[in-house]
Amino acid sequence: MNKNFSRVIVQASFFADDDLILCMKPDVHGLKKILSLQKLKPAEVLYIGDRDDRDGICARLAGVDYLDVKNF
Repeated sequence: MNKNFSRVIVQASFFADDDLILCMKPDVHGLKKILSLQKLKPAEVLYIGDRDDRDGICARLAGVDYLDVKNF
């Protein structure tokens, strides 16, 4: 990850059981729906998580950069 993320664009909460999401990580459909709703491109997003087996896989499938807080 060598991008310069210069600003935070969105602070929002989405849940797997939200009517618009309805899936669990690492299913990528929920993250793609969130990107679409927020009008964000994958290159504009840094996904911060703590489980590579869920968060990391989901981010990679969506083409989003991922930071694992356990390795930071």
